[in-house]
Amino acid sequence: MFLTLVVKELRGHVLNLRYQVAVGLTLVLVVSCVLACARGYAREVEAWRAEEREFDEVRSQDFTLSEILDKSFGFRRPPEPLGVVCYGLASAMSRPVRLEVSVWRGQPLSLGSPAEAEPVLAFFQRPDLAYVVAAVVSFLALLFVYDAVCGEKEDGTLRLILSSPVPRDLVLFAKWGAAFLAMAAPLALSVAVGVGLAPLAAPLGLGAAAWLRVGLFTALALLYLALFLSAGLAVSSLTHRPATSLVVCLFLWILLVLALPALGSQVARVLRPVETVKHTEARKQAKAEEVRDRGFRRVEGGGRMAEWADYMRIREEIKRETRQIDRARRARLLEQARLARNLARASPAAAFLHAAGELSGTGLESWTEHVESVDRLNDRFTGEVERIAMDLFATRGHEAMNEPIQAGLLPRLEVATPALRQALAAALPDAVALVAGNALAFLTALVAFLRYDPR
Repeated sequence: MFLTLVVKELRGHVLNLRYQVAVGLTLVLVVSCVLACARGYAREVEAWRAEEREFDEVRSQDFTLSEILDKSFGFRRPPEPLGVVCYGLASAMSRPVRLEVSVWRGQPLSLGSPAEAEPVLAFFQRPDLAYVVAAVVSFLALLFVYDAVCGEKEDGTLRLILSSPVPRDLVLFAKWGAAFLAMAAPLALSVAVGVGLAPLAAPLGLGAAAWLRVGLFTALALLYLALFLSAGLAVSSLTHRPATSLVVCLFLWILLVLALPALGSQVARVLRPVETVKHTEARKQAKAEEVRDRGFRRVEGGGRMAEWADYMRIREEIKRETRQIDRARRARLLEQARLARNLARASPAAAFLHAAGELSGTGLESWTEHVESVDRLNDRFTGEVERIAMDLFATRGHEAMNEPIQAGLLPRLEVATPALRQALAAALPDAVALVAGNALAFLTALVAFLRYDPR
Protein backbone atom coordinates (compact mmCIF):
# COMPACT_ATOMS: atom_id res chain seq x y z
CA MET A 1 0.00 0.00 0.00
CA PHE A 2 2.82 2.40 0.90
CA LEU A 3 4.60 1.88 -2.41
CA THR A 4 1.32 2.34 -4.27
CA LEU A 5 0.79 5.68 -2.56
CA VAL A 6 4.39 6.77 -3.27
CA VAL A 7 4.10 5.84 -6.95
CA LYS A 8 0.79 7.69 -7.21
CA GLU A 9 2.23 10.84 -5.62
CA LEU A 10 5.42 10.58 -7.66
CA ARG A 11 3.49 10.23 -10.92
CA GLY A 12 1.48 13.32 -10.01
CA HIS A 13 4.68 15.29 -9.38
CA VAL A 14 6.45 14.24 -12.57
CA LEU A 15 3.48 15.13 -14.77
CA ASN A 16 3.02 18.50 -13.06
CA LEU A 17 4.28 21.56 -14.96
CA ARG A 18 5.42 23.15 -11.69
CA TYR A 19 7.72 20.20 -11.05
CA GLN A 20 9.15 20.26 -14.57
CA VAL A 21 9.92 23.98 -14.29
CA ALA A 22 11.53 23.45 -10.86
CA VAL A 23 13.73 20.62 -12.16
CA GLY A 24 14.81 22.61 -15.20
CA LEU A 25 15.53 25.69 -13.10
CA THR A 26 17.56 23.66 -10.59
CA LEU A 27 19.67 22.07 -13.32
CA VAL A 28 20.33 25.36 -15.12
CA LEU A 29 21.13 27.30 -11.95
CA VAL A 30 23.40 24.67 -10.42
CA VAL A 31 25.39 23.95 -13.59
CA SER A 32 25.73 27.60 -14.62
CA CYS A 33 26.70 28.59 -11.09
CA VAL A 34 29.43 25.93 -10.86
CA LEU A 35 30.81 26.89 -14.27
CA ALA A 36 30.82 30.58 -13.34
CA CYS A 37 32.63 29.81 -10.07
CA ALA A 38 35.11 27.62 -11.96
CA ARG A 39 35.90 30.52 -14.29
CA GLY A 40 36.37 32.70 -11.21
CA TYR A 41 38.70 30.06 -9.79
CA ALA A 42 40.73 30.10 -13.02
CA ARG A 43 41.13 33.88 -12.74
CA GLU A 44 42.19 33.56 -9.11
CA VAL A 45 44.76 30.90 -10.00
CA GLU A 46 46.13 33.14 -12.74
CA ALA A 47 46.38 36.07 -10.33
CA TRP A 48 47.99 33.84 -7.70
CA ARG A 49 50.58 32.55 -10.15
CA ALA A 50 51.39 36.10 -11.29
CA GLU A 51 51.91 37.20 -7.69
CA GLU A 52 53.94 34.10 -6.93
CA ARG A 53 56.21 34.86 -9.90
CA GLU A 54 56.64 38.37 -8.56
CA PHE A 55 57.33 37.08 -5.04
CA ASP A 56 59.74 34.43 -6.40
CA GLU A 57 61.59 37.07 -8.39
CA VAL A 58 62.11 39.06 -5.21
CA ARG A 59 63.11 35.99 -3.23
CA SER A 60 65.59 34.91 -5.92
CA GLN A 61 67.69 38.04 -5.43
CA ASP A 62 70.50 38.63 -2.98
CA PHE A 63 69.98 41.42 -0.48
CA THR A 64 72.21 42.89 2.15
CA LEU A 65 71.19 42.40 5.74
CA SER A 66 70.27 46.08 5.90
CA GLU A 67 67.93 45.71 2.90
CA ILE A 68 66.28 42.58 4.28
CA LEU A 69 65.60 44.28 7.59
CA ASP A 70 63.78 47.07 5.76
CA LYS A 71 62.07 45.00 3.03
CA SER A 72 58.67 43.28 2.98
CA PHE A 73 58.26 39.78 1.53
CA GLY A 74 54.96 38.61 0.05
CA PHE A 75 53.22 35.25 0.33
CA ARG A 76 49.81 34.10 -0.80
CA ARG A 77 47.75 30.97 -0.24
CA PRO A 78 46.73 29.21 -3.48
CA PRO A 79 42.98 29.23 -4.25
CA GLU A 80 40.93 26.29 -2.97
CA PRO A 81 39.54 24.17 -5.88
CA LEU A 82 36.42 23.19 -3.93
CA GLY A 83 35.65 26.87 -3.55
CA VAL A 84 33.51 26.30 -6.66
CA VAL A 85 31.20 24.30 -4.36
CA CYS A 86 31.30 26.62 -1.34
CA TYR A 87 33.42 29.76 -1.54
CA GLY A 88 33.02 30.51 2.17
CA LEU A 89 36.06 32.31 3.58
CA ALA A 90 38.28 31.65 0.55
CA SER A 91 38.67 35.36 -0.22
CA ALA A 92 39.89 36.07 3.32
CA MET A 93 42.41 33.23 3.10
CA SER A 94 43.75 33.96 -0.40
CA ARG A 95 44.71 37.60 0.06
CA PRO A 96 48.46 38.37 0.03
CA VAL A 97 50.35 38.19 3.32
CA ARG A 98 53.34 40.51 3.63
CA LEU A 99 55.99 40.06 6.28
CA GLU A 100 58.12 43.05 7.18
CA VAL A 101 61.00 43.01 9.64
CA SER A 102 62.28 46.41 10.75
CA VAL A 103 64.77 46.18 13.59
CA TRP A 104 66.08 49.71 13.37
CA ARG A 105 62.81 51.63 13.27
CA GLY A 106 61.18 49.24 15.74
CA GLN A 107 57.97 48.91 13.74
CA PRO A 108 55.60 46.03 14.45
CA LEU A 109 55.42 43.05 12.14
CA SER A 110 52.79 43.36 9.41
CA LEU A 111 50.71 40.22 8.97
CA GLY A 112 48.53 41.38 6.07
CA SER A 113 45.01 40.17 5.38
CA PRO A 114 44.50 37.47 8.04
CA ALA A 115 44.47 40.20 10.67
CA GLU A 116 41.94 42.12 8.60
CA ALA A 117 39.60 39.27 7.70
CA GLU A 118 36.07 39.54 9.11
CA PRO A 119 34.59 36.01 8.87
CA VAL A 120 31.15 36.72 10.35
CA LEU A 121 29.10 37.42 7.21
CA ALA A 122 31.46 36.11 4.53
CA PHE A 123 29.37 33.00 3.86
CA PHE A 124 26.51 35.13 2.54
CA GLN A 125 28.48 37.29 0.11
CA ARG A 126 29.00 35.15 -2.99
CA PRO A 127 26.37 33.16 -4.97
CA ASP A 128 28.24 29.84 -5.17
CA LEU A 129 26.73 26.36 -5.48
CA ALA A 130 26.13 26.10 -1.73
CA TYR A 131 24.28 29.41 -1.72
CA VAL A 132 22.12 28.35 -4.67
CA VAL A 133 21.11 25.26 -2.71
CA ALA A 134 20.59 27.25 0.49
CA ALA A 135 18.44 29.96 -1.10
CA VAL A 136 16.90 28.69 -4.35
CA VAL A 137 16.43 24.96 -3.71
CA SER A 138 14.88 25.61 -0.30
CA PHE A 139 12.46 28.08 -1.91
CA LEU A 140 11.54 25.57 -4.62
CA ALA A 141 11.03 22.86 -1.99
CA LEU A 142 8.50 24.99 -0.14
CA LEU A 143 6.72 25.88 -3.37
CA PHE A 144 6.65 22.22 -4.26
CA VAL A 145 4.72 21.03 -1.19
CA TYR A 146 2.90 24.08 0.16
CA ASP A 147 -0.44 22.69 -1.12
CA ALA A 148 0.30 18.98 -0.64
CA VAL A 149 -2.37 18.71 2.10
CA CYS A 150 -4.51 21.85 2.04
CA GLY A 151 -4.64 21.80 -1.77
CA GLU A 152 -6.01 18.26 -1.78
CA LYS A 153 -8.53 19.27 0.88
CA GLU A 154 -9.76 22.10 -1.33
CA ASP A 155 -10.29 19.88 -4.39
CA GLY A 156 -11.77 17.01 -2.33
CA THR A 157 -8.98 14.49 -3.03
CA LEU A 158 -7.81 14.28 0.57
CA ARG A 159 -11.26 13.38 1.91
CA LEU A 160 -11.48 10.56 -0.61
CA ILE A 161 -8.04 9.20 0.33
CA LEU A 162 -8.70 9.34 4.07
CA SER A 163 -12.05 7.60 3.66
CA SER A 164 -10.18 4.43 2.69
CA PRO A 165 -8.66 2.18 5.39
CA VAL A 166 -5.18 3.70 5.00
CA PRO A 167 -3.41 4.99 8.14
CA ARG A 168 -2.92 8.72 8.08
CA ASP A 169 0.74 8.49 9.01
CA LEU A 170 1.29 6.22 5.99
CA VAL A 171 -0.32 8.83 3.74
CA LEU A 172 1.97 11.56 5.09
CA PHE A 173 5.06 9.36 4.78
CA ALA A 174 4.11 8.64 1.17
CA LYS A 175 3.68 12.33 0.40
CA TRP A 176 7.04 13.17 1.97
CA GLY A 177 8.84 10.24 0.33
CA ALA A 178 7.49 11.00 -3.13
CA ALA A 179 8.33 14.71 -2.82
CA PHE A 180 11.85 13.91 -1.59
CA LEU A 181 12.54 11.43 -4.40
CA ALA A 182 11.15 13.83 -6.97
CA MET A 183 13.47 16.65 -5.90
CA ALA A 184 16.49 14.76 -4.58
CA ALA A 185 17.26 12.97 -7.85
CA PRO A 186 17.42 16.17 -9.99
CA LEU A 187 19.43 17.98 -7.31
CA ALA A 188 22.03 15.21 -6.97
CA LEU A 189 22.23 14.90 -10.77
CA SER A 190 22.66 18.67 -11.14
CA VAL A 191 25.53 18.74 -8.62
CA ALA A 192 27.27 15.81 -10.32
CA VAL A 193 26.86 17.33 -13.80
CA GLY A 194 27.92 20.80 -12.64
CA VAL A 195 31.07 19.65 -10.83
CA GLY A 196 31.81 17.15 -13.63
CA LEU A 197 31.67 19.92 -16.24
CA ALA A 198 33.66 22.40 -14.11
CA PRO A 199 37.05 21.24 -15.53
CA LEU A 200 35.88 22.58 -18.91
CA ALA A 201 36.06 26.07 -17.40
CA ALA A 202 39.11 25.58 -15.16
CA PRO A 203 41.63 22.79 -14.41
CA LEU A 204 40.44 22.00 -10.89
CA GLY A 205 42.43 18.79 -10.60
CA LEU A 206 39.88 17.09 -8.36
CA GLY A 207 41.05 13.72 -7.07
CA ALA A 208 39.21 10.92 -5.30
CA ALA A 209 39.40 12.74 -1.95
CA ALA A 210 37.86 15.89 -3.46
CA TRP A 211 35.05 13.89 -5.08
CA LEU A 212 34.37 12.25 -1.73
CA ARG A 213 33.92 15.73 -0.27
CA VAL A 214 31.57 16.60 -3.15
CA GLY A 215 29.58 13.46 -2.33
CA LEU A 216 29.37 14.48 1.32
CA PHE A 217 28.27 17.96 0.26
CA THR A 218 25.51 16.39 -1.88
CA ALA A 219 24.34 14.30 1.08
CA LEU A 220 24.29 17.45 3.20
CA ALA A 221 22.28 19.26 0.49
CA LEU A 222 19.73 16.42 0.45
CA LEU A 223 19.42 16.63 4.23
CA TYR A 224 18.80 20.36 3.89
CA LEU A 225 16.24 19.74 1.13
CA ALA A 226 14.44 17.21 3.32
CA LEU A 227 14.13 19.78 6.10
CA PHE A 228 12.32 22.28 3.89
CA LEU A 229 10.07 19.61 2.44
CA SER A 230 9.11 18.64 5.99
CA ALA A 231 8.57 22.30 6.90
CA GLY A 232 6.38 22.81 3.82
CA LEU A 233 4.28 19.75 4.70
CA ALA A 234 3.93 21.04 8.26
CA VAL A 235 2.65 24.40 7.04
CA SER A 236 0.29 22.71 4.57
CA SER A 237 -1.04 20.49 7.38
CA LEU A 238 -1.57 23.47 9.68
CA THR A 239 -3.53 25.55 7.16
CA HIS A 240 -6.74 24.94 5.23
CA ARG A 241 -6.28 27.08 2.14
CA PRO A 242 -3.39 26.99 -0.38
CA ALA A 243 -3.16 30.79 -0.48
CA THR A 244 -2.68 30.94 3.29
CA SER A 245 -0.12 28.14 3.17
CA LEU A 246 1.82 29.93 0.43
CA VAL A 247 2.02 33.17 2.43
CA VAL A 248 3.16 31.34 5.56
CA CYS A 249 5.79 29.41 3.54
CA LEU A 250 7.16 32.63 2.06
CA PHE A 251 7.40 34.18 5.52
CA LEU A 252 9.10 31.04 6.85
CA TRP A 253 11.63 31.07 4.01
CA ILE A 254 12.52 34.74 4.60
CA LEU A 255 12.90 34.08 8.31
CA LEU A 256 15.02 30.91 8.05
CA VAL A 257 17.16 31.79 5.03
CA LEU A 258 17.60 35.57 5.18
CA ALA A 259 16.68 37.01 8.57
CA LEU A 260 18.11 34.60 11.16
CA PRO A 261 21.68 34.39 9.74
CA ALA A 262 21.98 38.19 9.63
CA LEU A 263 20.41 38.50 13.08
CA GLY A 264 22.87 36.00 14.56
CA SER A 265 25.81 37.94 13.13
CA GLN A 266 24.53 41.27 14.42
CA VAL A 267 23.88 39.87 17.89
CA ALA A 268 27.42 38.41 17.95
CA ARG A 269 28.86 41.80 16.98
CA VAL A 270 27.03 43.40 19.89
CA LEU A 271 27.89 40.71 22.45
CA ARG A 272 31.49 40.23 21.28
CA PRO A 273 32.63 43.55 19.77
CA VAL A 274 35.99 43.60 17.97
CA GLU A 275 37.99 46.77 17.40
CA THR A 276 38.76 47.81 13.83
CA VAL A 277 42.02 46.91 12.10
CA LYS A 278 42.92 50.60 11.92
CA HIS A 279 42.55 50.94 15.68
CA THR A 280 44.59 47.78 16.26
CA GLU A 281 47.42 48.97 14.00
CA ALA A 282 47.43 52.36 15.74
CA ARG A 283 47.73 50.65 19.13
CA LYS A 284 50.55 48.46 17.85
CA GLN A 285 52.42 51.45 16.48
CA ALA A 286 51.99 53.36 19.74
CA LYS A 287 53.17 50.35 21.74
CA ALA A 288 56.20 49.91 19.46
CA GLU A 289 57.20 53.55 19.88
CA GLU A 290 56.70 53.32 23.64
CA VAL A 291 58.88 50.21 23.95
CA ARG A 292 61.55 51.64 21.65
CA ASP A 293 61.75 54.93 23.54
CA ARG A 294 61.82 53.15 26.88
CA GLY A 295 64.60 50.85 25.69
CA PHE A 296 66.80 53.64 24.38
CA ARG A 297 66.30 55.69 27.54
CA ARG A 298 67.39 52.67 29.52
CA VAL A 299 70.53 52.29 27.41
CA GLU A 300 71.36 55.98 27.39
CA GLY A 301 70.72 56.16 31.13
CA GLY A 302 73.61 53.73 31.52
CA GLY A 303 75.91 56.24 29.86
CA ARG A 304 76.71 54.27 26.70
CA MET A 305 75.74 53.93 23.04
CA ALA A 306 73.35 51.22 21.97
CA GLU A 307 74.97 47.99 20.77
CA TRP A 308 73.49 45.34 18.47
CA ALA A 309 72.43 43.24 21.44
CA ASP A 310 70.49 46.23 22.79
CA TYR A 311 68.71 46.66 19.46
CA MET A 312 67.79 42.97 19.46
CA ARG A 313 66.42 43.13 23.00
CA ILE A 314 64.31 46.15 22.06
CA ARG A 315 63.20 44.37 18.87
CA GLU A 316 62.19 41.29 20.85
CA GLU A 317 60.18 43.35 23.32
CA ILE A 318 58.43 45.21 20.48
CA LYS A 319 57.60 41.96 18.73
CA ARG A 320 56.28 40.39 21.93
CA GLU A 321 54.07 43.37 22.81
CA THR A 322 52.66 43.92 19.30
CA ARG A 323 52.07 40.21 18.71
CA GLN A 324 50.12 40.10 21.95
CA ILE A 325 47.84 42.88 20.64
CA ASP A 326 47.44 41.06 17.31
CA ARG A 327 46.63 37.73 18.91
CA ALA A 328 44.20 39.26 21.39
CA ARG A 329 42.24 40.80 18.50
CA ARG A 330 42.26 37.55 16.54
CA ALA A 331 41.09 35.58 19.55
CA ARG A 332 38.26 38.07 20.01
CA LEU A 333 37.43 37.91 16.30
CA LEU A 334 37.35 34.11 16.34
CA GLU A 335 35.22 34.17 19.47
CA GLN A 336 32.79 36.53 17.72
CA ALA A 337 32.68 34.36 14.59
CA ARG A 338 32.03 31.17 16.56
CA LEU A 339 29.31 32.86 18.59
CA ALA A 340 27.70 34.09 15.35
CA ARG A 341 27.87 30.57 13.92
CA ASN A 342 26.30 29.06 17.05
CA LEU A 343 23.51 31.64 17.10
CA ALA A 344 22.92 31.25 13.37
CA ARG A 345 22.36 27.49 13.72
CA ALA A 346 18.75 28.41 14.39
CA SER A 347 18.72 28.98 10.62
CA PRO A 348 18.99 25.79 8.52
CA ALA A 349 20.56 27.88 5.75
CA ALA A 350 23.37 29.09 8.02
CA ALA A 351 23.96 25.57 9.40
CA PHE A 352 24.10 24.16 5.87
CA LEU A 353 26.49 26.86 4.58
CA HIS A 354 28.86 26.51 7.53
CA ALA A 355 28.96 22.73 7.20
CA ALA A 356 29.45 23.01 3.43
CA GLY A 357 32.33 25.42 4.01
CA GLU A 358 34.08 23.00 6.35
CA LEU A 359 33.70 20.14 3.84
CA SER A 360 35.04 22.36 1.03
CA GLY A 361 38.06 23.57 3.01
CA THR A 362 36.77 27.15 3.12
CA GLY A 363 35.08 27.16 6.52
CA LEU A 364 35.83 28.85 9.81
CA GLU A 365 38.18 26.11 11.01
CA SER A 366 40.14 26.31 7.74
CA TRP A 367 40.40 30.08 8.22
CA THR A 368 41.66 29.51 11.78
CA GLU A 369 44.28 27.05 10.52
CA HIS A 370 45.35 29.58 7.88
CA VAL A 371 45.81 32.30 10.50
CA GLU A 372 47.84 29.91 12.64
CA SER A 373 50.00 28.98 9.63
CA VAL A 374 50.73 32.68 9.09
CA ASP A 375 51.69 32.97 12.75
CA ARG A 376 54.03 30.00 12.38
CA LEU A 377 55.56 31.60 9.28
CA ASN A 378 56.00 34.81 11.24
CA ASP A 379 57.93 33.00 13.98
CA ARG A 380 60.09 31.05 11.53
CA PHE A 381 60.70 34.00 9.22
CA THR A 382 61.71 36.54 11.86
CA GLY A 383 63.60 33.89 13.80
CA GLU A 384 65.66 33.01 10.74
CA VAL A 385 66.40 36.68 9.99
CA GLU A 386 67.44 37.26 13.59
CA ARG A 387 69.64 34.14 13.61
CA ILE A 388 71.40 35.25 10.41
CA ALA A 389 71.83 38.77 11.81
CA MET A 390 73.30 37.52 15.10
CA ASP A 391 75.72 35.17 13.33
CA LEU A 392 76.92 37.91 10.98
CA PHE A 393 77.33 40.48 13.74
CA ALA A 394 79.27 37.97 15.80
CA THR A 395 81.83 37.57 13.00
CA ARG A 396 81.69 40.84 11.02
CA GLY A 397 80.53 43.43 13.51
CA HIS A 398 78.71 46.42 12.01
CA GLU A 399 80.05 45.50 8.55
CA ALA A 400 77.49 42.69 8.64
CA MET A 401 74.83 45.18 7.52
CA ASN A 402 76.37 45.11 4.01
CA GLU A 403 76.75 41.32 3.87
CA PRO A 404 74.75 39.71 0.99
CA ILE A 405 72.05 37.18 1.97
CA GLN A 406 70.00 34.90 -0.28
CA ALA A 407 66.36 35.77 0.33
CA GLY A 408 65.33 32.42 -1.20
CA LEU A 409 66.70 30.64 1.86
CA LEU A 410 64.13 32.31 4.09
CA PRO A 411 61.00 30.27 5.06
CA ARG A 412 57.90 30.27 2.85
CA LEU A 413 54.20 30.04 3.66
CA GLU A 414 53.10 26.42 4.09
CA VAL A 415 49.36 25.75 4.16
CA ALA A 416 47.19 22.70 3.80
CA THR A 417 43.47 22.00 3.66
CA PRO A 418 42.30 20.34 6.91
CA ALA A 419 42.04 16.56 6.65
CA LEU A 420 38.64 15.03 5.95
CA ARG A 421 38.35 13.79 9.53
CA GLN A 422 38.88 17.33 10.83
CA ALA A 423 36.40 18.71 8.30
CA LEU A 424 33.78 16.17 9.33
CA ALA A 425 34.32 16.96 13.01
CA ALA A 426 33.91 20.68 12.31
CA ALA A 427 30.78 20.12 10.17
CA LEU A 428 29.17 17.65 12.59
CA PRO A 429 27.40 20.18 14.89
CA ASP A 430 25.78 21.88 11.89
CA ALA A 431 24.74 18.52 10.41
CA VAL A 432 23.24 17.54 13.78
CA ALA A 433 21.33 20.85 13.80
CA LEU A 434 19.89 19.99 10.37
CA VAL A 435 18.89 16.52 11.54
CA ALA A 436 17.20 18.01 14.60
CA GLY A 437 15.40 20.54 12.39
CA ASN A 438 14.24 17.72 10.13
CA ALA A 439 12.88 15.74 13.07
CA LEU A 440 11.08 18.76 14.52
CA ALA A 441 9.56 19.81 11.18
CA PHE A 442 8.38 16.30 10.29
CA LEU A 443 7.02 15.65 13.77
CA THR A 444 5.05 18.90 13.52
CA ALA A 445 3.71 17.84 10.13
CA LEU A 446 2.76 14.39 11.44
CA VAL A 447 0.94 15.66 14.51
CA ALA A 448 -0.90 18.29 12.46
CA PHE A 449 -1.86 15.80 9.74
CA LEU A 450 -3.16 13.22 12.25
CA ARG A 451 -5.53 15.88 13.58
CA TYR A 452 -6.31 17.42 10.19
CA ASP A 453 -9.96 17.84 9.25
CA PRO A 454 -10.35 17.06 5.51
CA ARG A 455 -13.92 18.43 5.31
